[in-house]
Amino acid sequence: MSLLMSYPDNFDLFRSPFERMFSNSGLSGMKTDIEKKETETVYTIEMPGMKKENIEISLEKGILSISASKQKQVDESDDEKNYVLHERSSESYSRSFKVNEKLTKDDITATLEDGVLELHVPHVAESDSGKQIIEIN
Repeated sequence: MSLLMSYPDNFDLFRSPFERMFSNSGLSGMKTDIEKKETETVYTIEMPGMKKENIEISLEKGILSISASKQKQVDESDDEKNYVLHERSSESYSRSFKVNEKLTKDDITATLEDGVLELHVPHVAESDSGKQIIEIN
């Protein structure tokens, strides 16, 4: 590993302290595009490295919530230098959107492909209910 990799890039100096504080947090981890179509709204959410098992999508009282978490561990050893490296990291993200309170989990479809979660939310629905978990197809 190069020593240069441990220093921030040159442009990091020009970012505001607020931007630097959140650059590696959940605020940057769920980049979302929201496209309003004639009959539905499509939420396209970047979730690189996330597996279906690590994502929960829920609907409760008109709030569509997406949360995801993953843990990673890297083990490297070098017998020649008697050096061992153990790095662990965990990431968790969450995001919520206001939707029609009449929606049910059956109205919403979710797919995950190549690290991109896509939610299709219709504009009108028939019923209302408490918290519901939405399955990813």
